[in-house]
Amino acid sequence: MRRAWKLAELKQHIRTTKPEKNWLLSTVDSVSHSLYIYQYHKSLARKAFDAYHAEHDPDGIKMFAAAMMAGTDEELEEYEEAKLASEANLIAAINITRNTFDILAQLVNVLALPQPLSIERCEIAKVRDALQACKLKTELERVPQLPWYRYLAAFSNTIKHRQLITHTFAKVRGRHRQVSWRRSRGRLV
Repeated sequence: MRRAWKLAELKQHIRTTKPEKNWLLSTVDSVSHSLYIYQYHKSLARKAFDAYHAEHDPDGIKMFAAAMMAGTDEELEEYEEAKLASEANLIAAINITRNTFDILAQLVNVLALPQPLSIERCEIAKVRDALQACKLKTELERVPQLPWYRYLAAFSNTIKHRQLITHTFAKVRGRHRQVSWRRSRGRLV
């Protein structure tokens, strides 16, 4: 089941019940902005390999030559630039996703906890643990157990220390070749 952020309702709630905390409105806006940034980087990561899609390279020669380091210097440089653009934008998309949970922690901390945690201690797990039993707490307990969240958390923590993204090309499906991003274990979607 897909869940949606109801940011307009949240902003109205803040204006109505916590007018003294109107500074939270910009925090809510940053959630919305983060979602746009995620979509932007995800799109750029996918577009980085447009030149190697079947409509631009019907026989796959350009992609094969670049992947096998058999192209001209210009073709190899273009391929390396595509890999770098893909990697940088994929890392940005992952990091913004992870950072959005930090923003959520700030919102829940101020809006739902009777005794908010200090900003230095405010992180999603601590905020979740401080909540009384409620639907929000149940959701915040569920999310970290989901495979995608665990994968993003591990990836985000590990990417700080080494290069994890490699590019491989899958078999042709219809007229489009698929670019896959992989890390040491698992697959990024």
